[in-house]
Amino acid sequence: MFEVSYQIEDSLMDCQVPKFFLQPFVENSIIHAFTDMDELGIIKILGKKCGELIKFEVIDNGKGMDQQTIERILKGSDDSIGIPNVLQRIQLLYGPESGLLISSSSEETVISIIIQL
Repeated sequence: MFEVSYQIEDSLMDCQVPKFFLQPFVENSIIHAFTDMDELGIIKILGKKCGELIKFEVIDNGKGMDQQTIERILKGSDDSIGIPNVLQRIQLLYGPESGLLISSSSEETVISIIIQL
């Protein structure tokens, strides 16, 4: 079982973003992060404007990832297709300053999608 909450600033409701760009991150939370969890899985999806940046975050309370896994995902050298695909699409649309940040512990994983306007 899992629960999803959304906190998207009203100012972002008219912004155009790539279709399904959050989907691989939410899917990975459900498939990988919540595996073998005894407690309720929680996914938070946040969106806010920070000056000339738009920042979306997908946060889960799953089992987390080690730094090597994060590096493999970001480099596209893991079996992951969706995340490198999203990164490439974001950078093609918004420039190389846009991208992804991943931080993870045993209590929380935060995927930040940064879009440079």
